[in-house]
Amino acid sequence: MWICHESRVTRRLIAFVAIILLFLMLLTGCDPYASIAPYNTASKWICEDPEIVLSYWRDENGVLQEKSWIIWDGEEIDIIAGFRSGLIMVTLNKPSVPTQVLFQGKWKYEGDKLIFTIEEDNFFGGAYKTLIFSKGE
Repeated sequence: MWICHESRVTRRLIAFVAIILLFLMLLTGCDPYASIAPYNTASKWICEDPEIVLSYWRDENGVLQEKSWIIWDGEEIDIIAGFRSGLIMVTLNKPSVPTQVLFQGKWKYEGDKLIFTIEEDNFFGGAYKTLIFSKGE
């Protein structure tokens, strides 16, 4: 009887340790920088070719605000840049029309630069595969 009870406790302990190890493996598989989106690391990001500015600030209530744009053919086009776990989606900022995706792809940091790799281009006509941003003032 004592051996049976000890065996049950051992099995439960092994199962508990296995669950903890699985949980730790899941946690370490996450990208720790995925939540550090560009709007949390600089108030302004500037790409020179093509001219794109991503500008962020917090209002008096602490709510994140964005004023971003692309200069294309001499025209300023308001955009919204959405970041999620290494992915970027840039849409036209016109609330009166359905969401129009201009381009999307992946983003990453390389040193003090922000790099967009465009995977779907509905705006530039394939002219750009990579966009490089520097921190602005």
